[in-house]
Amino acid sequence: MEEKLKNLMEQVKNEDRTEIINGESLTLDQELKIIKALTKIFSEATEAPTNEEIDFEFLSVVDDSHIIMCKAKNKIANKILSKFYHGSVKVPTLSYSDDKIKNGSKFAYDFLEAIMSVFKPFNVKKFDTEPINIITGEDKPLIISNEYFTFLLAPRIESE
Repeated sequence: MEEKLKNLMEQVKNEDRTEIINGESLTLDQELKIIKALTKIFSEATEAPTNEEIDFEFLSVVDDSHIIMCKAKNKIANKILSKFYHGSVKVPTLSYSDDKIKNGSKFAYDFLEAIMSVFKPFNVKKFDTEPINIITGEDKPLIISNEYFTFLLAPRIESE
């Protein structure tokens, strides 16, 4: 895995760094930290997304155990997630009603910690005010998002 991470890091260092969203772009250091955090969750890409997929739709990736999904929310995130692409993923439509939210869902701490490590590089200098939105519902996936990514974390279901 260390060799794959080194290859990904080298690839990113050699890429075009001109992509800007809303007048902002990620620094090389931020992008490398995000990719390093994502390698702890997702396996390296088995196929390259088509140019049409990168240009016209936001990519989604799922971990090997189908517990965590990540969806890109802009072109910078799309470029980053393309390194973990394994083919088209159907993103579920989730609805959460305020009157039904309870504290009954349980989530694996190691997965939650891995997801939060992806957001850590955004909390420096000009990104200090970058909000992270968290939505939960009883026996529903946890949704964690910012301007770049949306993660879905499946709840741990206790067998009866």
